[in-house]
Amino acid sequence: MSTHDRVRYRPDLEQPFPNEEELVRQVVTAMQHANEQVAAKHRHGLRDAHAKSHGVLAGELRVAPNLPGHLAQGLFATPRSYPVIVRFSTAPATCDPTRCPSSADWRSR
Repeated sequence: MSTHDRVRYRPDLEQPFPNEEELVRQVVTAMQHANEQVAAKHRHGLRDAHAKSHGVLAGELRVAPNLPGHLAQGLFATPRSYPVIVRFSTAPATCDPTRCPSSADWRSR
């Protein structure tokens, strides 16, 4: 893939859909409903997805200097370091025993 295949970011590149605020409201309502169902089932708060953590790592994301132009955008535009936290979890929305096989996942912030 050449750099010509990529679209360089600019503020006017994306425009909200005419009904985007309503769509966001619908998503938030659906997520709230799912969280309420999980809380009612377990009698305490759990995530509605990736409920079981297997580990948490703290680290640092380092943005290298001299990245090619198509990569040096947004967060990666300037060489610097960012603190990160990575959470390892499983895909189900339930806290199944560890002996139950499931796929693994990870997220970072």
